[in-house]
This record gives sequence, C-alpha cells and structure tokens, in this order.
Amino acid sequence: MKHLKHHALHNSSPFFRYKNLSLLFFIISIGIATPLSASPLQEIDVTGTVMDAEGFPLPGATIIEKGTQNGTQTDFDGNFQLSVSNKNATLVVSFVGFSTKEVPLSNQKNLTITLETDAAALDEVVVIGYGTQKKTDVTGAISSISGEDINSTKEGNAFNAMAGKVAGLDVGVTNASPGSSPSLLIRGRSSLNFSNEPLIVVDGIPMEGSLNDINSADIASMEVLKDASSTAIYGARGANGVILITTKRGKTGKAKFTYDTYYGFAEVPENYKLLDSDGYVSLRREARRAGQEEEQGLIPGTLPLPSIESSLEPLQLAAYQDGVNTDFLDLGTRAGQQVNHQLGVSGGSEKIRYNLSLSYFDQNGVYNLADYERYTFRANLDINATDKLKIGLSQQANFSKTNNYNPLADLMSQPPLVTPFDEDGVATLDPLADGLNWNPLSNETPGNYIDETINYRYFANIFASYQILDGLKYTLNVQPQFESLTDNDFRASLSDSRTGGLSQASKATRVNTAYTIENILNYSKMIGDNHSIDATFLYSFQETKRDYLYLQVSGLANDSQTFNNLSDGSQVDNRDSSLQTEGWVSYMSRINYGFKNKYLLTLTGRYDGSSKLSKGKKWGFFPSASFAWRIIQEDFLKNQTVLSDLKLRTGYGQVGRNPIAPYATFGSIKRLENSFGGNPAFGFQPEDIANPDLKWETTTTFDIGLDYAFAKNRIAGSIDYYTGKTTDLLLNRVLPSTSGYSSILQNVGETKNSGIELTLSTVNIETDKFRWTTDFNFSANKSEIVKLLDSQSDDVGNGWFIGQPLSVYYDRVFNGIWQLDENDVANSYGRRPGDIKLADLNNDGLLNDDDRKILGQLDPKWIGGFTSKMEYSGFDFLVTLYTRQGNITRSEALDNVTIFGRNNDLDLNYWTPENPSNEYPRPNINRERPLDNGVLSYVDASFVRIRNITFGYTLNKEVSEILGLERLRFYASAQNPFLFTKSDLKGFDPELGSGDNFIASPRTILFGLNVAF
Repeated sequence: MKHLKHHALHNSSPFFRYKNLSLLFFIISIGIATPLSASPLQEIDVTGTVMDAEGFPLPGATIIEKGTQNGTQTDFDGNFQLSVSNKNATLVVSFVGFSTKEVPLSNQKNLTITLETDAAALDEVVVIGYGTQKKTDVTGAISSISGEDINSTKEGNAFNAMAGKVAGLDVGVTNASPGSSPSLLIRGRSSLNFSNEPLIVVDGIPMEGSLNDINSADIASMEVLKDASSTAIYGARGANGVILITTKRGKTGKAKFTYDTYYGFAEVPENYKLLDSDGYVSLRREARRAGQEEEQGLIPGTLPLPSIESSLEPLQLAAYQDGVNTDFLDLGTRAGQQVNHQLGVSGGSEKIRYNLSLSYFDQNGVYNLADYERYTFRANLDINATDKLKIGLSQQANFSKTNNYNPLADLMSQPPLVTPFDEDGVATLDPLADGLNWNPLSNETPGNYIDETINYRYFANIFASYQILDGLKYTLNVQPQFESLTDNDFRASLSDSRTGGLSQASKATRVNTAYTIENILNYSKMIGDNHSIDATFLYSFQETKRDYLYLQVSGLANDSQTFNNLSDGSQVDNRDSSLQTEGWVSYMSRINYGFKNKYLLTLTGRYDGSSKLSKGKKWGFFPSASFAWRIIQEDFLKNQTVLSDLKLRTGYGQVGRNPIAPYATFGSIKRLENSFGGNPAFGFQPEDIANPDLKWETTTTFDIGLDYAFAKNRIAGSIDYYTGKTTDLLLNRVLPSTSGYSSILQNVGETKNSGIELTLSTVNIETDKFRWTTDFNFSANKSEIVKLLDSQSDDVGNGWFIGQPLSVYYDRVFNGIWQLDENDVANSYGRRPGDIKLADLNNDGLLNDDDRKILGQLDPKWIGGFTSKMEYSGFDFLVTLYTRQGNITRSEALDNVTIFGRNNDLDLNYWTPENPSNEYPRPNINRERPLDNGVLSYVDASFVRIRNITFGYTLNKEVSEILGLERLRFYASAQNPFLFTKSDLKGFDPELGSGDNFIASPRTILFGLNVAF
C-alpha cells in the first residue's frame, strides 16, 4: 500500500480538484494493488461514504479493519461496503493527500467519514491540460487560483479578479465600459505584429472570441501555464501561455441549492478638471492676445489683454453675462449600477451527478447610455453508465446585450458658456449656431442614438470515457461552439455625429461556428513501489468557420425604423462580407515518470497541422521536457523539522504561434470603383502578394524554479527564472513601388525575453477563532528585439529598435516652455516665448526627427500583487493590491488639448507673460493645437491600486440551521477604492488614460449575500 500514499496520478477528464486525482487513483489502484480482503467473510456488514471537508466524495480511499488485513476501497462516488469481525471494530481510513483517520464502529452499520487535508503534504490538485496532477508532482511553471479566490472580489469579468494574484500575469484594464474585458499578458511580449494574448481553455474547450460570458461563480479553479514545458501540450497555440478554466461539477448527495446576489453602485472617483466659465473666458482672452502679438511680430506681453466683449462670440457673451457655467462632463455621466443574481443546484446519486446554474448580471455604466446585460445558463453532468463507461456534459448558453456609448471627448470639448437644454428640457443642438460644437447631450434624446451589440453563444464538451483495462482508459471529447453577434447602429439626423445631416444606420452580423473532436488514450501504472508512469496520447481535429456581413446606409425614410429596414436608405455608404474557414489536426503525447516520488520527468510532444499555411509548411512539431527533484524526500532531510517542502524543477521546450488569417499565403485582390466615359466602372487590383513560404512563429523557453515551504507550510512560495527566444517572426517587408505591392509578409524577425518571478504565502496567525493569511507575488520581465528585416537596422516607422523592448515610445523630448529671457534663442529655432521647448539632442541648432529618442516602454518593468485575508468568529476581511511599475503611456486627455479658445480644455497651468509656467504652452487663437503638442502627452504610468476591500460575516452553523439554511453570509465589497499614481493630472488613470475611453476606472461599492440550503 506504500505506493497508494505517495503518488497522485492523472486524469484526462475535466473533474474538479480532488475528483481528478481520486478517479484515476481509484482506477489504477484496483488494477495494480493486490486484494485487500484476506480474511473470510464476517457476519457484520458495514457501508459508508468517504468524502473531503468540502463534501466531495473520495474514490479509491482505503478502508482497513484495524489489526487485520481485511479491507476494501471506495468506489467512484466514495461509497464502500465491508464485512468486519465485530460491531466494535475500528476502521482505518486513508487517502493520498489526507490525514489517516481511525473510526470506531460503536455498533454503527452506516458511516459518513470526512477526511481532512494533510497540511504537510502540499497535495493540491492542479489542472495541467488533458489531465491533472498533484501540485507536488508538477514539473512545469504553473500557477493555480481557486474558484473561491476568484469569486471573492465579485468582479463582473473573472479575469479582472486575477490581477495581482498570479506572478507573471499582467492584467491590464483597457476599457471601463460595461461588459469589457481586460488585456492579458503572460511573461511579456514575444510577437511584434500579432496578438500576445494567451489561449483560453474552458473545461477542455479552446475558446473562440470574447470571454465576457464566463460567470465567476461557476469557476472551480483557474490554472495559468507559463513555460513551454507546460504549454507545449497545446503546441502551435501555446506561445503566449495558456489559461485553463475548470467549472464546478456535481457531487453525490442530496440536492444543494445556492443563491448569490449583490447590488452595487459605481462612480468615477475623480473626474478631469475642466475650465469653468471664468477660466474659459480667461483662456480666450489670452489666446486672442497671443494671436495678435504673433501676427504683429511683437514680444509676448506687449499688448494688454483684450476685453471680454471682444473675446467672446455674441451668444457666449450673453451666456456669460447670464451666469451660465455648464459642466458637460458632469451632465453626461452618472452613478452606475450593478446587479447580479445566481441560482445554483448540485447533487446526485451513485450513477448521476449534476451541477446547474442560472445567472443574471446587469451593469449600468457611468455614461448615461452605456450598459451591459447578461444571462448565463450552465449545466455540468456526470453519468456512470456502467462500471467501465462514464459519460458527461459541460455546456454553457449565453445571451448578452451591450449598449456601447463613449461621449467623453465630446463632453470635455464643450465650452461651459452653453445652455445644454431648452425650456422644455430638450437638449439644444447647435447652441452657438456655428456648426462646430454640436451638443453631445442630443444623443441622449430618445431615438437619436443606438449602438448595441447582441450576442448569443453556446459551447459544450460532450465526453465519454471507457476503462479498457486496468490503468488504460479511452476518452472521446466532442466540443461544439456557436456564436452569433449582431452590431446594430443608428444615428438620427439630430445626433452629435450627424449634426443635422442625413440619418445613418448599419447592421453587422458575425456568425462563428467551430467544433473540436478529441481522442485521448491515458495509461497509468505503478511498477513496484518506486516507479510510476502516466502517459497521455491525443489525436484531435478542429474546424472553424467565421461568416461576416455588413451594410451601412443613410437617408432613411423614417428615423423610427432605425436599423430595422436598411433597404429604405436613400444611399448605400458601405457594404462588406467575408467567409473564413480553417482547420487543425493535432497529435500529442505526454509521458510522466516518477521514481521514488523524488525524481519526476515529463516529456511532451505535439505535432500540429494548420490549413492556413501552404503545402510543405502546414505542420510543426513542438517538443518539451521538464524535470523536478523533490529534495524534501531525500534521506538527509527526513529528520529535520524546518522545511515542509523543497522542490527544484527545470524545463525546456518549444511552442508555436500561427496568427495569420486564413488564405494569407494566397495573396489577395481588392475591388476598385471608378468611372469610364461618365459611367460607373468597377475593377480589381492586387492588394497582398502571395507568400507560400510563411510558417509558424516559434518560441523556445527555458525555466528553472524552486518551490519551498517552511514551518508545516505556514510559509510557502516559489522562485522562477526564465528565458525565451522567438524566431521566424512575421513582419511586413517593404517592397519597391514598381512591384505593384507595398509590402510582403515574411518570417524575418527574432525577439527574446527573460524574467524572474517570486511568490510568498504565509499563515501569520492561526488559532481556534482567528486566522490571518497573506499572499505576495512579484515578477519582472525584460523583452528585447534581436533581429528585424535585415538583422541590423532599426524600423523607426514602426517604433522597433534592435536591443530595445518590443513596445516603446520614440519621440522628441519636452524640455519645458520657452521663457521671455530666451526670446532670441527661441526665435533661432522658429519658436516664441510661451511655445513648447524641445531638447536639441544633437546640438545642431535644428529641431527635427534627429532629435528623437526612446522615452520609455509601454509594458511595466515589474508588476506585483498582495492579498491579505483575516477570519475571526464568522467575520472575514479581504484586501487585494495590484501594482505596475516602470512604464509610461500617452494621456489621451492631454493629447486632445487645444488651448486655442474654440473648445473647452483641461484646467492646466498654461504659460502667459504674467504666469511664466514651465508646464504647458501659451494659448494661441491662430493655432488649433500648440506647436509640438504631442510631447505633452507622455505620462508616467506607474501606479499602485487597491483592487478590492471586502468585509463579510457568516452566520454560525447553529443559527443557520434554525433558519433552515446550510450557510448564510452577508458582505460589503469595494472595487477600485484607491489609486496612487506618480502623475499629478487630476482624473488620470494610468491603465485607461491612453485609450479613447480614458475616464478613470469606476469605484464600485457592492452589498450582497450568499445563501446555501
């Protein structure tokens, strides 16, 4: 039985946590263990169930009558039957990863036995792709987050909850709109032209499209595969890392119902500070004076400020005299709301187990027309059809509707000397009667503006496994996916974008279908007490189809038709359609070998073929090998009490990336529209040149890591160092214009990156009533371009430089503002006092492109996270922190600054002769934007954000039972309550500041409860 206590074997079916380990452990142990029932049948029959602390059955647990060799094992659902010698016998119950327990019968004949996790064993089970492993047996770089940790912060998108919780995972919030998803980057960038987002796999299904629809409460665990030794199992799609999502499954027992709900409100913690009426008038006066002095060639400050009357338009002057001071940003935003309801039921019998959930999520954004609504239904089913045949289903169906709306730039540009509504409360349209500042609030008049996205989605994994022989199992997975997206858009004549012109409407439909069929053969065997083998073999194929249709018209007969009758449009503005299909075929093998539970070896190879590449280039082979040495198992550490675990692991392997579009190797032509002899004429011309030599981008990585634990696992963590090199990068090579093409896509580049990751988890205090734990992680990454088109030259146009990070900002250098005593020097550069001063880096007396330099990088040099959790007598308190450091960004708000008096602007410390600021230039009515204004927008993007603070209380078990409940918890949660930045720009959020929706992440306060009965 020794091998039963020291080895965790692997399961290719998508069962949750212990169940993964338990099922395979049960299958293998019945095939290789000698019979335990050595004594003759006794007269007392005992039955029972063995489960873990969470109520999950433990198949393969060993039950022995104490002092005898009489014993048995639990079946798939944790049930057992044993004949014992007498009514007072004692049963010894054991299972790998759990503390052995002695249970006196005391005349009982039916038992429910709960085993506690062995804290010294570090036996957490993690999903590794096509199977599971004990954490102690993992040889690659894998991080795991439990479903409880993911759902604790109540994020609308599960990936937001991962920020600061996984070393090496950079979670970037790129959009504060309702229903938006963050960007994900694992261990930095390696591709220049294509996406660096990781592959997402849900219950074994490689996902297509957005993942907004995954409900956090349905997730059992998420694993992040970071190095090639762990991602090579996904071959050509693993170069950016892999995130595995496992959803909750049913367990044997009576039906258990859960209801989770919360309500919250959101607000922008700090809005951008705009000029009020007085500030706007002052800016216009200064802008007019600057324009006059420039036209007359006068030194700044020579002329007095013009009068208010001469500086304002008649309607503006009347508004100013009437005390009008409109804050459009305040009028166009609101307090957002969030509502979530989820009802779940799980349970089952020996033959059938189920987990069903139905959820509703509704989010109103901080803009008046922006909202997101989602319905999600999930059903997970496991059936023991026979002793050898097991079938199951994991499926999800979604409906979501997003109303997209982002008026931020328009709201910020509206002058405050405007009356926003007429006497009837209807938005004014062109309040200054100049056609230049149409009121953006007119969009909010019912029927004027619609921009909605409707999504229907279904995906499933239908699986069956058959136990061919002891230790040999075949699994079939059939995985259909369907998604229908419809983008409906309408702009009435009186909307902000049409400004009294023809109304416009459009409709775009995208239908994406895919299916994957996987054939998996798994073999597990213990050879004696020292050797374990687990082999997985895969053959799979996948087909994907993407159908797109788009039509845009204007001049509708009646605006009430919106986008529902496009045939009534008087003119067709745009039309498009496309069909893309692609196929994959894959072969994979993975062999895990263990010796004495000390030396662990994993060998993986995957052979992928893609229809997107040309003949002779379609196939790629991606191998990897990893090794782990469990030093803690060595004899020289047997008798020490300081270390609880110590494991050294290393891995090396290759993974691929095939990001090109279908048919890219064939080349393409495009349609031209012209006239011939006064008649419409259509033709075609070459667009992209064919290149049948395109092949995979390949990333080769090396990783070495150390896992450690002290003081009976009260202090635990890991250290990783990694390097990676990506070759055959796909880049566009510029071609001579005489070729008829502008460029050709070729495999001609190379990048590399390296980094270090640290994690530390501690149990600071643990008593009967109080427990305090903390988790810390840190990761630093350095990426570098090694080779471009001709190996040596930089590509300045694309911002790519040999030896520099993959994403940098390259521009001229802001060196302050020209002052009055620098008039002559400023003139020599073609500038005046009050203009932006650029650094003349080469001191040639000229300001041109030769004075540019690398200002900083887009991606952080290092990221970190911290989580603190306290529990005391039913109370719980959680704080999570996330930081990104060492990067810069471009502030869209500063990039939009005009300070010439037509539009409103940020309230900036701009230069005037009386206020010789060195921060922002002088307003000038003759310039729509300041000279060289682009250099003003670079901002330090480093920040520290408190992502979540949650305080909760769970009623004690006795009170809950009186209420007829199993569990009742109340909580309050604050999302994004605090942000600390290096920038003093009010309202600026470094994560969102560079996009077109550059408002700060809302601060959200939630109140909720969890009920189980």
